[in-house]
Amino acid sequence: MQRTKAGGRRPSRMVVAIVATIVLVSCGGGEQGTEPLTQSATASRKQTLAINPDAWVTVPAQADPLLQGLSIPADAPTRGMWSSVKSWPLNALHAAVLPNGKVLTFGTTLDGNSQNGRYLDVWDPTVGFTSAGHRTTFRATQQDSFCAAATYLPDGRLMISGGNGAVTSTMYAPASDSVTTDGANLADQRWYGTMITLSDGRPLMLGGMAPYSEGMQNNPDTAIAQGLPSMTPEVYENGAWRSLPGGYSRDAFGPDYL
Repeated sequence: MQRTKAGGRRPSRMVVAIVATIVLVSCGGGEQGTEPLTQSATASRKQTLAINPDAWVTVPAQADPLLQGLSIPADAPTRGMWSSVKSWPLNALHAAVLPNGKVLTFGTTLDGNSQNGRYLDVWDPTVGFTSAGHRTTFRATQQDSFCAAATYLPDGRLMISGGNGAVTSTMYAPASDSVTTDGANLADQRWYGTMITLSDGRPLMLGGMAPYSEGMQNNPDTAIAQGLPSMTPEVYENGAWRSLPGGYSRDAFGPDYL
């Protein structure tokens, strides 16, 4: 090494050559037959392309029929917004987004004056808020699913259980728009119960009570003696409901904190 006038060290020609080689390789330069890019150099190139606007792909925006005719304020992306009130075929107390993007609702008679969860309406959002976007059906033999709980089965069917139907379940198949009654009954009545899907795909039913027994909180011990609250969870597996006594809880599912 030779010392510079400032007292530092001047890199040797060998070191300079090594640095130059690294720069050429990382930039993809050099003569034919050089080694391929290192993993870090490849990642660096990908990152460069990612932040290069000329390499971006533009996805054309599709017109959303639900936004037609709306005046959208500038702060809508951060503050949200409301549209005007839209008509609906019934009082939709329950709603489920179907795998095909349509929306299933049910709850009352078409005039909204009485409870009847046998009316099912399937709405197609791509059509918009028009009568053509709704398909409403009534099935007299179906359970009354008012105040029921619902969740999806692994095969794509929507399982609607409890409610005014108490211990029965309805299976709705979105692919065929068909309804069947499940042969397995719950052990307890599940009016206003809650149902979720476990990580392994099994539906789990929690809470609920006998229909129209809201007053049980006024005399909870009597309500328990009469079997009104449903305090033991149930799991649906292999086509049958199984009670989970280890999950019993008066605090969580009992009449004291209705």
